[in-house]
Amino acid sequence: RPATHTEPVDARLGCDLPANGDREDHMRTAARRLADGTLEVTPFERQDSAMLAALAQADAILIRPPFAPPAKKGEHCRAVLMRNL
Repeated sequence: RPATHTEPVDARLGCDLPANGDREDHMRTAARRLADGTLEVTPFERQDSAMLAALAQADAILIRPPFAPPAKKGEHCRAVLMRNL
């Protein structure tokens, strides 16, 4: 059965991220399955909301809570899938 893509899923970061500000952040990402089946998400460098091409290319949306501390590559995160992977 295909995923509905409405609920966040567990993933791992594909790169380091700085601390987040005072708002929840939704970051467009490339995503892939690692050999062990883990989902890895890597945010696109530019996240400007007007960049519709990046949204169209995104595999997933990474959700960062307000005031999230800096995060390292490989750390746990939550993402909403935009397509089956």
